[in-house]
Amino acid sequence: MSATVQCDRCGNVMELHGILMRRKGEGKRTGEEQSKLSLGQVWTLRIVGKLQAIRAEIAAPKFSVYDIIRQEALATHRRIPQSQMLTFWLSSLRGAGFLSMANRVCQIRDKDTMEIRFRKKPVWYLSEAYLRGSIGFDSETRKIWRLTDAEMKTKEAM
Repeated sequence: MSATVQCDRCGNVMELHGILMRRKGEGKRTGEEQSKLSLGQVWTLRIVGKLQAIRAEIAAPKFSVYDIIRQEALATHRRIPQSQMLTFWLSSLRGAGFLSMANRVCQIRDKDTMEIRFRKKPVWYLSEAYLRGSIGFDSETRKIWRLTDAEMKTKEAM
């Protein structure tokens, strides 16, 4: 696997080869098999939308989402979920196609050899399929629906 990164200091663009990255939400592909969203997943999706994270440049890190969830839970006297649960919700929403994830920032490990590596802090944003309306969920039953390509063409023609 390869990736293209840009140096923060000089602006030089480099292509890195042989990078192994485990993508969150694709582990066992449980997100694709999911037919219904949990209340926590709906809550997380609503907050990511509230942060207006619609592309990688303005994506929301996990701690921003968790901070809002914590504030809302305290204000409504709900139980505060653990941050590991939020990681699971974000990961499964990515696997289901509602969210996308990016590693935006890389850091230089050695200035002499210009050895770099990605920071392990992913940022989350709403997927293009969810924004387009080709995937969604029923707000009452929380059941996931997906439109086929033919249904999307019909929808766009209207």
